[in-house]
Amino acid sequence: MPLQFSYLHHWAKFAASPTGGYWRFNKYMATINNNRELVIEHASAGKTLKRELKYLPRVFTESKRTFITRIEYWLTRPFYKNKRIWLMYDKLYKGGDSSEYMYRFCKDKKDGITRYYIIDKNTSDYRQMKQDGLHPVKTGSIKHKMAFLNADIALITNSQTFPFNGYSLDKSRFIRDLCNFPTMCLQHGLSVQKCAMAQQRIIDNTRMYFIASKYEEKNLNNHAYGYKDTGIIKMTGIGRYDGLINNDQKQILITPTWRMYNAMPVTTSEGEQRSYNPDFKNTVYYRIYNDLINNQKLIETAKRTGYKIKYLLHPILSAQVDDYTPDPYVDVISSVGDMSYEKILTESSLMVTDYSGVQFDFAYMKKPLVYFHPDELPAHYDDGGFFYDTMGFGEICTTSAQLVDTLCEYMGNGCQMKPEYIARVDDFYHYDDHSNCERIYEEIMKFQQQVDIDKMRN
Repeated sequence: MPLQFSYLHHWAKFAASPTGGYWRFNKYMATINNNRELVIEHASAGKTLKRELKYLPRVFTESKRTFITRIEYWLTRPFYKNKRIWLMYDKLYKGGDSSEYMYRFCKDKKDGITRYYIIDKNTSDYRQMKQDGLHPVKTGSIKHKMAFLNADIALITNSQTFPFNGYSLDKSRFIRDLCNFPTMCLQHGLSVQKCAMAQQRIIDNTRMYFIASKYEEKNLNNHAYGYKDTGIIKMTGIGRYDGLINNDQKQILITPTWRMYNAMPVTTSEGEQRSYNPDFKNTVYYRIYNDLINNQKLIETAKRTGYKIKYLLHPILSAQVDDYTPDPYVDVISSVGDMSYEKILTESSLMVTDYSGVQFDFAYMKKPLVYFHPDELPAHYDDGGFFYDTMGFGEICTTSAQLVDTLCEYMGNGCQMKPEYIARVDDFYHYDDHSNCERIYEEIMKFQQQVDIDKMRN
């Protein structure tokens, strides 16, 4: 049957160029012949070698670097073939998210799984993990490349698997036939807003999606995501919530999310930090928050009641840290480098945010939040399944004066979450314990059994 083929995505196993590609899976091989027919036949080592030797010169013509990667793959294949590999990463320039929590949770498991946690070797998180006796893998190393191509499962917190591992849509066409793994979403933020452009099932070949709330499930069951009636959504809780144990140190945390138009575009890979934007200081966003961290009423009240004030930049805007000119009493902090989200969240007494996903981490500890939605700034997300006026975990302020008055009131009362917002927290979360990683691990291990069958392991 002649077919019309298109190759619009990383997960297509073929590409228009170079020609002669094939896909080896299980004991089969798939090819597209000159008559535009998809041919699936039994494969053998000999057939695979013959196909590869015909394909390699065509790869070499278009990309010498990827030609070398394929050679490295076949040379190391005997070493990796029988390994049960979990590829794990958060932001490549920042750890501390749910994949690192899962990696640490699993480190002593005697379950036959080889785990590779990928992170930039120049980060403080990489050094810390080495000090803790763990073995993170350097981004871009041969071990990273081979773990990606030989993975059984990829455990990710941020979407776009191929770009995070160094492959643009143009580059992935040379190696995508080698990738026979599903991904599982451990989540960076909770999926309660409209986020189909990042979390649609096909984007990352997602086979499990771990959530914390019934409202996430309701949102993800919308048609645009492709999860309804698949059994992919798992109510387990979020892995990094296991570290959220209150350690209040009397500090007010101000941490707005970013806006697309305030950050520089991606220039290399999704896993790398954005560069400095010289026009950032001219934005309304900058003016509003720089004025806030210089508000004298806020600062004097904090001094009088014994609270510190910390302004934490979103990772994508952390390159702008030196643009801010705060009152000496306020600490402006980049969220990359040595900063620990767990530490700053557990030690803070109250959080001010607009739409940042860390609001859900903070609410998990039942500590008060205040939302700042100034009229001059557009919303960062469209409502999906979370409505701030009826489901939010704190008051909504639309002016700086209103926000400052609300914060001063909270500091005067010892920063206690009000009963109406505690009730909203209890309604929102399915679990309120610290066993999330354990539940996630059990679900992944069940899925691993099917992977072993698919890959014909004894």
